Amino acid sequence: MLSSFNLNAKSLEDFSLPLYNSEKTFQLKSERSKGLVVLNFWATWCTACIKEIPELEALKKKYTNKAQFFAVNAGDKPHQIGKFIKKHGFTYTVLSDKDKSFSKAQNVLELPRTMVVDQQGKVIYDSDKPPLKL
Repeated sequence: MLSSFNLNAKSLEDFSLPLYNSEKTFQLKSERSKGLVVLNFWATWCTACIKEIPELEALKKKYTNKAQFFAVNAGDKPHQIGKFIKKHGFTYTVLSDKDKSFSKAQNVLELPRTMVVDQQGKVIYDSDKPPLKL
């Protein structure tokens, strides 16, 4: 179980965002059916986002059978995202929040931010640091 499990967890409404560099679209409801959904909000200019990449990648490697991992890019242009991914070896599936409307709707005011959503749509973890375990 998560280290900051919240019994009064808020629900995250179903949403969709385009996948970076793809014609496909992410849909929360579909991904929730496969297990936990980890959403990491980030931007290419965010130094703290870069520093947490090793933690995020280790979390993904450890819990790949328990959770789906997605990086929500807040407002960068596609060429910036591509350069970042190549430079830092980021392997999460990247979702594009071009106008930051989804990030703002989730009250993401500072980056980075990581949320974990359970199969019922409850946000069971929400912090400026990745969870230590799932």
